[in-house]
Amino acid sequence: MVQCCDITTASLTVLVVIERRVRTTDGQGGWTEAWSADPAGGVWAKVAGLSGTERWEAGRTESTNLYSVYVRFRGDANGAPYWNATETRISVRGRYHNVLSIIDVEMKKKWLRFYTQEGDIS
Repeated sequence: MVQCCDITTASLTVLVVIERRVRTTDGQGGWTEAWSADPAGGVWAKVAGLSGTERWEAGRTESTNLYSVYVRFRGDANGAPYWNATETRISVRGRYHNVLSIIDVEMKKKWLRFYTQEGDIS
C-alpha cells in the first residue's frame, strides 16, 4: 500500500493530460460530447504499472494493462478533484487510459491515485 510519504515531488516524472468529458449544446435541442484537458497543458505524475494480462477473445489476442497514476490533489472552481471516474480519462505519453477509480491517498487531500486501464475510451 502506498502512503503519502512514499510520493515525493521528485517522483512526478511523467507529464499526463487529465481529460474530462464535456457536453456542448448543438443549438437544436441536442448535444455533442468532447474531451477537454483539465488543466490545459497537463500535470506531472508518478505512473506505476500494476499488472498486465493477455487473453484470446473473438479470434484475436486482447491485452489488459493496469496502472496507478499519482497526481497532486487539487480543489478548484473547475470541479477538480476528479471524483467522477466515468467522466475522466488520462493520456500518458499519447496513450489513453480509462479511469476505473479515483482515491484520495490516506484521505489527506495531498495526493490522488487514479487506478487506470490502458485502452481507448468510448
